[in-house]
Amino acid sequence: MSAFAGGLLTRAVPYLTQQAPLPTNYDSQMSFALHYPYDKPLIKSDGKSGTLPDPPGLSGSAVWATGVIATTGGKKWIPSQAKIVGLVHSWDQGSHTLVATKIEFVREFLVHALRKEFAYFSWLQRGQPLGDDWTDWLKAENFIQDLR
Repeated sequence: MSAFAGGLLTRAVPYLTQQAPLPTNYDSQMSFALHYPYDKPLIKSDGKSGTLPDPPGLSGSAVWATGVIATTGGKKWIPSQAKIVGLVHSWDQGSHTLVATKIEFVREFLVHALRKEFAYFSWLQRGQPLGDDWTDWLKAENFIQDLR
């Protein structure tokens, strides 16, 4: 539920695809691309035909490596084998690809942002002393560990 808009109904997009060549204007160390032919008909898991949702609405979606293909030799796949590997942030219309940031960069950003907030509120609680910002930052680094 949302306090501003009432209920929020979202629809999952379970879409299986492969990695695509990354458009040239993105850093390959930080990003990857996925095929997303949203304008072409597809066959859904129930055998019916359908289409994919418009790509611009997918920003913020998690990209999962399910681990299903890696399960071989009669081993049964279990959900804990799935890992989030990225976060969609862009749609490249020319190549029909979704562009995602690799999850390790998302983690790094989140840890830094959380530590910054923690240090700021710690500084406020200490009465906003001037010239002593390292006390709060070191406290934040100790309190908010890495997200691994």
